[in-house]
Amino acid sequence: MRDKNNLRVLHCNNDNKSLGGAYVITRRVDECIRRYGYQFDYFTMDEFVHSGNKNLDPLPSTKCFSARLRKNRLVGYLKLPFYFYKTIKKQKYKIVHIDTDLAWKALLYAIPARKAGSKVVVHSHSTNVDGVHKNVKRLFHNICKYILDKDTDCRIACTKEAAEWMFPSNKLDKVKILFNGVDLNEFYFDAKLRKASKEKLNIHNKIIIGNIAALNENKNQLFLVGVLKKLLDDGVDAFLVLAGKSIDNWDEKILSKAKKLNVSDHIRLLGFVNNTNALLNAIDIFALPSHFEGAPLSLIEAQATGVDCIISDSIGKNAIISSWVHPEPVEDSQSVDYWVDIIKKIYNDMSKIDRTNRKIEDKYSLRYMAEELSKIYDGIIHVNNSI
Repeated sequence: MRDKNNLRVLHCNNDNKSLGGAYVITRRVDECIRRYGYQFDYFTMDEFVHSGNKNLDPLPSTKCFSARLRKNRLVGYLKLPFYFYKTIKKQKYKIVHIDTDLAWKALLYAIPARKAGSKVVVHSHSTNVDGVHKNVKRLFHNICKYILDKDTDCRIACTKEAAEWMFPSNKLDKVKILFNGVDLNEFYFDAKLRKASKEKLNIHNKIIIGNIAALNENKNQLFLVGVLKKLLDDGVDAFLVLAGKSIDNWDEKILSKAKKLNVSDHIRLLGFVNNTNALLNAIDIFALPSHFEGAPLSLIEAQATGVDCIISDSIGKNAIISSWVHPEPVEDSQSVDYWVDIIKKIYNDMSKIDRTNRKIEDKYSLRYMAEELSKIYDGIIHVNNSI
């Protein structure tokens, strides 16, 4: 692993405090890309924390810049570009890589980065907006993406849908689709690990449905509680396992609905977990009913372990990289019934399936992602034309 002579790339708009998918992916890529002459530093409007988890904390040689401007967001957004500009000028970064879901957020980094003389990479990780005032956010985003494009040297997206969300239609042919990679040496089906993990969960003689995602409105875990209720009413002995950090007390809303539907004894919230490979090996079905997504890392990891997946049909099609994924609607009035029928079918066919034979292509590996990203950086450094 080369460090001393590596070119430092400043990644911004993510951190290890919220543990979003974009940060987790970037942190893993950082370990791989160093062999190609690059390494990552980080800048966040919030702050980096020392969790003591070596797999999630930045690598020892990484520089992290915490602006700590989230206490008053409006004032923070006004101060952020100036703070960011000073950081880039002082550190002399040649490349600034913006991981983003909204164009206006990316602008807060792109404009000062360009002013400071850095090349700007905009990396789209999403396909829509969530939270309150969605229509206003969407309108502002659609206006800002044309302004953002003028300060962009390189355009990357995790899926075709994420590209269409972030970049003007006349620039889509210049967008590099870069899949979220997983470590194929870690994520694969292991019968021994499955047995050990099921024993650790202590859930026996039940069909285990798992979801790995932040607990929030967009990830739509409340929908899964309804699916669980219908399965139990239909005589299917099912158990729902949710793994992920709770946002805005969403865990309380999930548990409240479970209690209301009288399914509390069939649901378990694990919080954020490090050993996602072990959990994916243990479960029988991976379920992801998000209202929208780019290319969720947990879905790629799930496919790598060969577990059957049922997902929202609003998730980017590029994220479906195997034949064991079943996209179904979540907004339809009959959606719960559709999901229950698919889960029953999967469960009935489970004895015929050998997960050991289920493999995904190497182009979805972490190593491949790091190699492709290094080529993009090479092009930015050595070629004057925009990518």
